[in-house]
Amino acid sequence: MNAVTVPGMIPYLSIILAAAVFGSSGIFIKKAGLPVTTMAFFRMVVPFAAISLAFLIRKKPWPSLKDRPMVLASFLNGLRLVLYFAGYAFGDISTSVILLYTWPVFATFWSCLFLGETLSLRRLALFATTFSGVALILMNKTLTLSDQRLESAGFILASALIYSMTVVIFKKNAERYSPFETLWFQNCLGTFAFFPFLLLNRPVPLIWQAGLGCGYGLVVGILGFGLFFYGLRRVEASRASFLTYVEVVSGICFGMVFYDERLTWNILAGGSLVLLSALALSRK
Repeated sequence: MNAVTVPGMIPYLSIILAAAVFGSSGIFIKKAGLPVTTMAFFRMVVPFAAISLAFLIRKKPWPSLKDRPMVLASFLNGLRLVLYFAGYAFGDISTSVILLYTWPVFATFWSCLFLGETLSLRRLALFATTFSGVALILMNKTLTLSDQRLESAGFILASALIYSMTVVIFKKNAERYSPFETLWFQNCLGTFAFFPFLLLNRPVPLIWQAGLGCGYGLVVGILGFGLFFYGLRRVEASRASFLTYVEVVSGICFGMVFYDERLTWNILAGGSLVLLSALALSRK
């Protein structure tokens, strides 16, 4: 039996920690109360500007925009963020984060189709365990169109589908770029595309709203995705997608702390299954 070394666990732990950070997104989005395109600008401009400045200081050339797959992924990321913010704006945090986690199913399909990854029986069993945990979390939550508006569900599901495409593209090109270069690509097009909305949208963001938006870009855009892309270079895309189910538990916990949601038995049981599956997937 092979021992799991600490260095070998670091990529998996990076993805798990990134997922926990991603779970805080709903708090930033709802507290800021900004138009979705304005929030998208703050989310993308902070990591893009920080990494561009680091490249200048280190006299490192910026990645080439002639790389069509990466430019496509950058475009898709901007599109999925608008859908993502719209979904959270219209829906509650717990339901939105649960709906969002249809994306690993899409990512597994794309990985098998384009990356040649195999879907073993062990992975299927762990996926079933994870899905059972999500199903338990859903108990006592009436996930119907009367409780969550049709547009919110549609936005989140569309965002999940697009996000799964970007994960596969970034994974396929991960060996060619460092995590920071990947982050640069991820936020490049959206920064310029959403800047006009910062000037056109009304009302103009207050100082505290702009600060919260920039803080969101720092915490999620740099810290969260920096950890995620670091792990993604060393972990199969389908396995990474399963590990990020930790975001479901994280998002629900943030909802409890900031919006007084109850921690019921089904959330405890379901969250435990999600976490145990994530840890099991971190082992070969």
